[in-house]
Amino acid sequence: MGRQLERAVLRALTHGEGERFTFKAGARALLERALKEDLEGPDRLDSVLCALRLAAAFDGSMRSPSAAAELRAVLRTDARVHRLLKNEVIDEKPIDRMRSFLRSEGREVMMRAPVFGARDKGETSWPKS
Repeated sequence: MGRQLERAVLRALTHGEGERFTFKAGARALLERALKEDLEGPDRLDSVLCALRLAAAFDGSMRSPSAAAELRAVLRTDARVHRLLKNEVIDEKPIDRMRSFLRSEGREVMMRAPVFGARDKGETSWPKS
């Protein structure tokens, strides 16, 4: 039986004062147990993606950013979530890694397709003739 985390989220919600929804006191332990159950089940990816969609909904139309932050914090408590998303969802290509690296260094990212015979101010790795 999957999606224990989704059920736990719905059970632990209450109407908030400044926000539309918040979690009841002590909900964190309930959510972490449910996440553990989901990650040991056959539909673990579906459960994690459902939790991420719920967090996005809390941030957006449900106007409950603290509930979204709490749910994301619960997802971060288990390293298996990160591994699962990295291995099953994120399909990063080498060019994307290069762009990320360049941005992390604060460099401008201008990727261009190579042009046969082009020489550009010595910025090429082509051997000089």
